[in-house]
Amino acid sequence: MASRFQSSPSDARRRRLRVLAAATAHLDIAGSTWPDECDEAPAITETREPSPAPDLTSIDRSFSTEEPERPRTISGLLGSPLPVSWLFVGDSFTPKNVTEPRPWRGFTNRFAGAIRAHFQRPKDVFIDATFPSARLSEVLFDFERRIAKFEPDLCFLSLCLAEADSKAVERFERMLVRLIRWCKKFDCQLVVQTPPCLPSRNDAELTRRLILVESIRGIAAEHSVPLVDHWGHWEGTATQSEGTAAWIDAETNTPGEQGHRQLARQLIHDLRLNDLTKPAFPAFVEESVVTGE
Repeated sequence: MASRFQSSPSDARRRRLRVLAAATAHLDIAGSTWPDECDEAPAITETREPSPAPDLTSIDRSFSTEEPERPRTISGLLGSPLPVSWLFVGDSFTPKNVTEPRPWRGFTNRFAGAIRAHFQRPKDVFIDATFPSARLSEVLFDFERRIAKFEPDLCFLSLCLAEADSKAVERFERMLVRLIRWCKKFDCQLVVQTPPCLPSRNDAELTRRLILVESIRGIAAEHSVPLVDHWGHWEGTATQSEGTAAWIDAETNTPGEQGHRQLARQLIHDLRLNDLTKPAFPAFVEESVVTGE
């Protein structure tokens, strides 16, 4: 039997667009409970005690009008001497109900190591708030505690394949758009990640996943949000002779050690961080840090 993943990139895109157009025409979106009028970002309630007024006579105010503008691009943030706060939310791409610690580093940890080592940013803060099979609704409904409280400069949202089980594609898109808008209001750059392409149990499940991935890509493009396309990388590799079998934990059907290395490499690749490396650093960040131990 021919592989479900065997197709040219152009044929695959045409197929997805046809599937998306046909499927979304009859999907039931009546079950959405997210109110349409809730477009505004939630207000953040301050509970800290007021600080005593400082003695302004002892402060050097000679540079008070020379405050640097806050960079709003990844290249600008990495080129700034100011510490950067990196937040990871959403799916951790790890199995549920596993209590034993992994003997290897996850993709967020590998990515953080690459940034610290090759961009010489020891003061940057990396917060991993991901958890297995995290849904977009969980991140959005608890926005204040999951994102706003950390005041991140960059927020990396990893979307899980479990989202494809929902029939309300339009509701998922509305939630993703709201999260993009809220992050902008809190001066945070959101980076959206598609899930990796894992083996499907049947054609119906694969179809739902393709619809989800096309929806994520479309929203990211429409709102000019940086996209890390893990699905595209894994799908392309799956058509090759060796495939992605070595990247997947066969017991849990989640990315294994090699899979998490590939996830970290794709973050670096799609964000074009290799183009920002200094001459004294290795030409390929992911080969020296992400895949190294």
